[in-house]
Amino acid sequence: MDDIRVRPDDGVETDPRGGRAWCPYCADSLEYVWDEVLRIARCPGCGVSTRDFHVKSANGFWNEALKQRFDDGVKRSRRTWIRGEQKMVSQTVLRLPIVPGE
Repeated sequence: MDDIRVRPDDGVETDPRGGRAWCPYCADSLEYVWDEVLRIARCPGCGVSTRDFHVKSANGFWNEALKQRFDDGVKRSRRTWIRGEQKMVSQTVLRLPIVPGE
């Protein structure tokens, strides 16, 4: 476990309203997704939850008020975790532009 980057880069901050936090396992700031079954926020890259020691330490989630505000932001974003498939799905539909002539 020596390769875990617990601390984010300078200038990277948690955005509780938008549901963005640092994942020490992916070493990136990501928009977390909501797992309806377990009722927790998860990293869309590796699936680690916000209950993980390193995630809590890196983002300051030991403060329950901040953790609750973050969870509420992730729920409001409507980004969800699909059980068994280990991936996330966004509730918003991505529409690509139609290119004429193709």
